Amino acid sequence: MENENDSHTKFCQKCGKKILADATFCPYCGAAQGTLNNQATATASTTTEQAQPQGQAPVQPQAQKRSVGAFVTWGWITTVIGLFIPVVAIAGIVLGSLTVTRKHTGAGVTLIVFACIALYLGLTGFGQGFFSAL
Repeated sequence: MENENDSHTKFCQKCGKKILADATFCPYCGAAQGTLNNQATATASTTTEQAQPQGQAPVQPQAQKRSVGAFVTWGWITTVIGLFIPVVAIAGIVLGSLTVTRKHTGAGVTLIVFACIALYLGLTGFGQGFFSAL
C-alpha cells in the first residue's frame, strides 16, 4: 500500500516536503518543480525515502537557515558592542561576510556596513562620549 502511495508523491526540490508527483509548484514553499516523468520521480522519491528516516524532510535547508540566523544575530550583537570596544566590531564584519557567503546578501552587506560604522565610531571615542554624558 505504501508503494502505491509513493508513486503519486515526490519531494520538493527546495524545501524537501512530500508533495504530489504531478505538482508543478510546491504548496508549502511555492518553488517551481522540475519536469521529470512520473517513473523517474517515483524512483527518486523511493530512493530518498530509503536514505532518510520515514516522515522526515531533508535537513540541509533548515540547518542553513538556522546558521545564517545565528550569524546575523551575533553579528548585530558584536556590532553594538563594537561601539564601546572597537575590536569586537571586527567580529561583526566577519559574521556579515559569512552571511553574504550563505547567499543572504542584503542582510550580510547591511551588517558589514553598520559594523564598519561601529568600528569607526568606537575608534573615534564614541564610548567615552557616551559614558561622559551619563
